[in-house]
Amino acid sequence: MIRVRFTIEVDGSVSDVKVISEVKIGYGMEEEAVRLISSMPLWIFDQNSEIVKCAFQKPIKFTF
Repeated sequence: MIRVRFTIEVDGSVSDVKVISEVKIGYGMEEEAVRLISSMPLWIFDQNSEIVKCAFQKPIKFTF
């Protein structure tokens, strides 16, 4: 499993995508996880009826 940290900006775009897993799998898996998160559609994070910037961590599990 690969853990990825990223930020959702106020405009809904994804930025600052980083792999934070302690153990590296290799074989291009970390790069693919970053590409996957970076290519997601716009997110809207609403907190108390106000659109805000927010940081997330997401585990990504590859199955073979």
